[in-house]
Amino acid sequence: MREVLYIQAGEISNYTGTHFWNTQETYLNDGEDGDSEESIIDPNISFCETADAQGIVSLYPRVLVIDRNSKFGRLRSSQTCEGDTSAVLWNGKVVEHRQEPIQPSRYQTLVEEASEQTAKHPARSPAEIDVRYWSDFGRPSYLPRSLQRIPDSSVWGNGSVNWNDGPEFFSRYNEEFELMDSAVRLLIEDCDNIQGIQVLNDASTFGSYMGSFFVSFRDEYLKLPSLSFPLGVGGISKSLDIENAESTRKFLNEALYLSALNELSSMNIPINDPASWRGPRGWPTKSKYHQSAILSTHIETVTLPLRLRNAPEDISSACRQLKWRTSTPFGELSGVFPVSSISDLDGAVHNFSIDTPGQSSTVYTRWDVTRGLSPRQIGAYEEWIEKKRTATGPYTKSTHSFAYPLPSSFPPLTSEEDQYLLSSSNPISTQVLSTLSTSSNTANLLEGYALFVEKCLKTRTSVVISAGTSFDDLKELANNLWTMHDNSSGLEELGDI
Repeated sequence: MREVLYIQAGEISNYTGTHFWNTQETYLNDGEDGDSEESIIDPNISFCETADAQGIVSLYPRVLVIDRNSKFGRLRSSQTCEGDTSAVLWNGKVVEHRQEPIQPSRYQTLVEEASEQTAKHPARSPAEIDVRYWSDFGRPSYLPRSLQRIPDSSVWGNGSVNWNDGPEFFSRYNEEFELMDSAVRLLIEDCDNIQGIQVLNDASTFGSYMGSFFVSFRDEYLKLPSLSFPLGVGGISKSLDIENAESTRKFLNEALYLSALNELSSMNIPINDPASWRGPRGWPTKSKYHQSAILSTHIETVTLPLRLRNAPEDISSACRQLKWRTSTPFGELSGVFPVSSISDLDGAVHNFSIDTPGQSSTVYTRWDVTRGLSPRQIGAYEEWIEKKRTATGPYTKSTHSFAYPLPSSFPPLTSEEDQYLLSSSNPISTQVLSTLSTSSNTANLLEGYALFVEKCLKTRTSVVISAGTSFDDLKELANNLWTMHDNSSGLEELGDI
């Protein structure tokens, strides 16, 4: 079956994951007739079947949704497949303490109305002002075991947590709710031949939590491949002020998480903080709803080959291809959305992992996935990519597939140019180019974190001490980052080609 278990942890990751699952749902709807292009997507890879008390079988995302309880918002009643049975199990007196209920978003109301009218999608997208939580624009229903609500705590504050708090949070939650022995085990045992896990998490807030998750996961599933997208990594500079407690804690968490992923995850694609993006598409850079839509488009596209029926690719083969010329399991995500001109791709590509405009880099491997290109455009793309090939690389793989669907939950493409770029055969889809690659950029990223950790060791300020990581651990971290930096160089740069 080549099933995938998806894990998303943290607010930005769940915004992105919500867009991702809304797109997966369009494949279920569009593939019902059996003759659409979307039917080439194998739903069993991402969805699991569950029967209710009446024996009715439904499909639910094979996912763990992890976030602070206060970030869940209001899930629609139909977004969980089981109701609350506590009233049936208890017939004694009940003292209720109720918080004021969160009102449904306007889009949730429209979805319910469309469902009652048997329409697949409401006619309008949610406006930015209507989106308060990632659940405000969500469409699929989830299994109860998928929804993992982490209790709110004052240590979360408004940003990063100390790295050492993560293992305590994870251990306490796992002990109380049996995350690994119940939810994770049941989701994996439901698979016939799982290909691996795909992880999306906020690095600064859930990095230490997911680091502990990976340690526990590897105790049970040592060789199961993993493809991880740590969000909010990068943006570090040599002039960073380590007297700023919040930024120091944030970058230390990211450095520690990158070091952990180096040991625990097969391939990792760091994603820069969306707030630092150079305004791709011109959408609001501070809007989680808009920026996560762009990110989800590219993550959904580059991983599309892993979900195609009878496709030879899986997470394991993808990781091997990306690590062809480097021994460090880190890569980059880049792309163009929507594609306007094949001849201008170089100027349109945005690197979401390591954005260094004007700085050249050596590309070792790349895997391009295009959506909705015509045969003529594919020919133009092949000419464009051929110019990038040299005797020593990069190794390039290309996959061409159907246009990217735009569900009603997606931010509207409102400009005149956007409307022109919509697919003529399907006005609610568009063209996309997304790329996974490895390059010398990774060495620059790791060097930045290594220098930052060394700076913390030299100054030993009260801010560094308050971050909760011992100086011995920081010294070990700096050594690990420099080793990762050295290993991230392509073989041709080492003289082996």
